[in-house]
Amino acid sequence: MQMQKNKIDFFKAKNSGISLMSVAVLLAMALIYFLAPDQYQEINNEILGDVYEDYYVSKIVDGDTIKVIIDGEEQTVRLIGVDTPETVHPNKDVECYGLEASDFTKSLLTNKIVELEFDESQGQTDRYGRLLAYVYRADDHLFVNRELIKQGYAYEYTYNTPYKYQTEFQQDQEIASASKIGLWSDICAPKYTL
Repeated sequence: MQMQKNKIDFFKAKNSGISLMSVAVLLAMALIYFLAPDQYQEINNEILGDVYEDYYVSKIVDGDTIKVIIDGEEQTVRLIGVDTPETVHPNKDVECYGLEASDFTKSLLTNKIVELEFDESQGQTDRYGRLLAYVYRADDHLFVNRELIKQGYAYEYTYNTPYKYQTEFQQDQEIASASKIGLWSDICAPKYTL
């Protein structure tokens, strides 16, 4: 009778969509996670298809541009999909909310480790040789590009072709604008309007 019950339980599990292979993979990943978290992250990134490297932020240039150390050399990174008001452009005055945007980026990333995600639709560099990337703060995976828009420090920026998170960034901008926060507040009106 016990043998019959085990057979029935096995078939119930099989028919519920849970394969033994799936269970084995999940158990193996859990074991690796607890015994070797660094290897877990590598395996998890490979499975998800996104491989992120950790880089030290050496400087905040302005609200949408940072410098990171890659292979011992400082590289400039322009955040994809966002544009903050100018503060360091050689031919433009400091724009409304530019200093606040720079300060906000500094508060998020000064002396931090970041992960970079590249987007094939944008290429790896712009015409100035800056790397183009989505930036995540490594300690909590805060999506910096998106946070700048959500908090009203940047607006959504599409250069030539749509990018991976364009829809989300545009929705975040609509919410920030409707809420009149940051550069969408009356402080900068009427420069930034939708």
